[in-house]
Amino acid sequence: MDIPSINVTTLFQWVPKTSDSLSLAIHLLKRSESKLAWKYLGKLFVDFLKSNDRTKINSSNAVLVPVPSRSLSSVHTKYFSSELANNLGIKKVELICHQKTSQELNSALRPQKELSRRQRIDREFDLCVDFTRAGEVENLQNIVLIDDVVTTGATLQACTRQIRALKPNANVCAWVMFKRL
Repeated sequence: MDIPSINVTTLFQWVPKTSDSLSLAIHLLKRSESKLAWKYLGKLFVDFLKSNDRTKINSSNAVLVPVPSRSLSSVHTKYFSSELANNLGIKKVELICHQKTSQELNSALRPQKELSRRQRIDREFDLCVDFTRAGEVENLQNIVLIDDVVTTGATLQACTRQIRALKPNANVCAWVMFKRL
């Protein structure tokens, strides 16, 4: 899966229905919100990054940005990104927030797997107010999106679109724990 204009580094890749045990593990991880499990996966990812020269990032001009979840109660991407930030010495900033449409505010959110690729690409995100304070983005050249699972890449595209609106020349890439093929 190529996501135009951003490099995606991933630890695990799987094909649904052919890797049933991995599919089940991912489902359980997303449902359980297990902080210990996501901390462990974060450490695995850090070890992978440290052993891979292609993923070296200058921490002095980089920031980790967790991709927002569709569920406000879901925190596993925050656990994962916190572990990466702590172990790599890179600042984590919650730059992007899911923008609720009036339809979403009046009804329960549909699970992401029920959305089409077009609906995922058209999702709207807001830049969080805290990030827009003076000086927060001036010196940042490397913005790393952190996500737990990527299926179509549409959410990463939507987040990248918002970041590039703020910082058109920034190097945007993504670090993802699981990528569905």
